Amino acid sequence: MKRILTSFLIVGVMAGASLAPGCASEAEQKAQVGLDAFKRCDMRAARDSFSEAYTLDTRSDFALAYALSDLAVLAEDPSLQPTFKRLGFSADIKTEFLWGQGGILQKLSERTTTCTALEESFRKGFPHPAAQNGGPDFTATIDPTLTVGELRGVLAGIAPRLARIAEALETSAKGTESSFELEGGCGVGKSVIQKPELFAIASALEAFRGAVEALEAYDGELKVKLLLAKGSSEAENRAFVDMMNQHFMRLVKPGAMGASRTTLLRSLDLAARGLDAVSAISATPANALFDWKAFPPGVLADLKSYVGAARGGLEKNDLTLVPRVTPELRVNLASFFSEPLDLGKVESPVWRVDSYVPPPATPTPPTQYSVGVSSVPVEKLVAPRFGAGTFDSARNYEWPAFEQLADVQSTTWESVFDPQRRFREGYTCASSAPAPTPSP
Repeated sequence: MKRILTSFLIVGVMAGASLAPGCASEAEQKAQVGLDAFKRCDMRAARDSFSEAYTLDTRSDFALAYALSDLAVLAEDPSLQPTFKRLGFSADIKTEFLWGQGGILQKLSERTTTCTALEESFRKGFPHPAAQNGGPDFTATIDPTLTVGELRGVLAGIAPRLARIAEALETSAKGTESSFELEGGCGVGKSVIQKPELFAIASALEAFRGAVEALEAYDGELKVKLLLAKGSSEAENRAFVDMMNQHFMRLVKPGAMGASRTTLLRSLDLAARGLDAVSAISATPANALFDWKAFPPGVLADLKSYVGAARGGLEKNDLTLVPRVTPELRVNLASFFSEPLDLGKVESPVWRVDSYVPPPATPTPPTQYSVGVSSVPVEKLVAPRFGAGTFDSARNYEWPAFEQLADVQSTTWESVFDPQRRFREGYTCASSAPAPTPSP
């Protein structure tokens, strides 16, 4: 049985029930306000009302309405804007150019706007110089003083918001037997979203939160710009190497890894439930975003094996067998959280500057510099966390699961992830402006 959500998210809030004053609950009235805002293509106002409705009543359709609308405007979070400026953005991010009336999504769905006009709309709406014609590289616009620690702090600040979205997605998935039908304007059209997608997005959000929590355990003095664009001169490579040897993977707060482990376990649980939901689908509904029935069964089985092994590896502080690897490979995954890795304990520097002088030529070519990594001291540090002989030079590991994945034809993935061809054909621009309608 599908829960149907008209005008993108809610069917008269109660599947056709009247919302006359005195009949609808406060939550339903809030949801109706959100629905009206969405009809105006005002996603920000819709999100605020749907959030209030979900707070008052955790119904699955309210949960989905809140989660999807909040994701749509997440980049507008006020706490993110100062950091966006340090990443080169010239103004606060506003999402109307994507979701609003006459936005890019609506123009794509109409298939009459020229590609040139769409590119111009994007350049106007996306306030970053790298998006402009002849603009600089993105890395050139980054504040050179911005550190990973500062970025981590900003992301940790929005972590509660991400957790609530993930919870809402899980609530919506648990509240439906199979899927929700979404229908509306502003380029949304008619779509069916199924349980696997809901669990998958929730899992990804929790994995992201877990990664941010793991970053809390380590030195955050790495410069973001230097990480992304270290340059090619000897001085630039030396600055990168010095930074990495002084700060990369230097443990400062080991207790933070416990929270990360808990969050990642939740992410894996959501992923496992999503994979089980794929297996439970008996038929693909019309207008489905994805056709999970077409998902390669061998790849699905491998994913279940790896997710199961990761869950087991995080739950017990012992060696866990990595599935589908020959020869046998075992790793104590939990040890990376109970006893976090600390490159500060490595006796010799891990990073170094390598130089290379090309063969003589006319004129004489300059010396070239690159960054090298010494793997031996790192292997000594991590070897006790793996099975005996894991790093023996004579061992050559084979991963049949990855070989099987590589053998899947692109047409198979297209049938899974774009069964209605909406992304390849439904959302597109016109190579030229439509011809004018002849006068009668």
